[in-house]
Amino acid sequence: MASLDKIRTHGFRHWYERQLLECHAWLVSCFLGIICAACGVEVSGHAGPGARLFGLALTVAGIVMAYYSWRRYRAMLEIAERLGERAVCPACQAYAKFAITASGPTPLRPRLGAVTDTRKTRCRRGGCCAWHFSSRVAASAGAPAEFVVQGEGEP
Repeated sequence: MASLDKIRTHGFRHWYERQLLECHAWLVSCFLGIICAACGVEVSGHAGPGARLFGLALTVAGIVMAYYSWRRYRAMLEIAERLGERAVCPACQAYAKFAITASGPTPLRPRLGAVTDTRKTRCRRGGCCAWHFSSRVAASAGAPAEFVVQGEGEP
């Protein structure tokens, strides 16, 4: 389920809280990967060839785990920050008081830079305005989608 769909079902504040908890769990996993790599270096210093092979495998696994966890942490935090910045009503400045009213199509294989997901939102605090959250396909595979906000003014 995409981030904006989760916002629609659970609300922005709940989604934002869960997003921060999950991304910081990835940060903890990164630290565990670093500890695992350090343990592997320590174990590989022992005399036996089996211990060296095990230490090397543990080091590589720790480095891979730390790298993947760090990239996941950064991507999730960036998405949360970008949407958090755009969760303010342009007219009344209410934070996280919007409802997603309409959804746009998502193609199966989007090309780079194409708009892949559009959500029309309306302010819950009096319905003073509507705006769009749009996501674009990022240039690199590991980078998160870019979120764009377009105001509509009065509907």
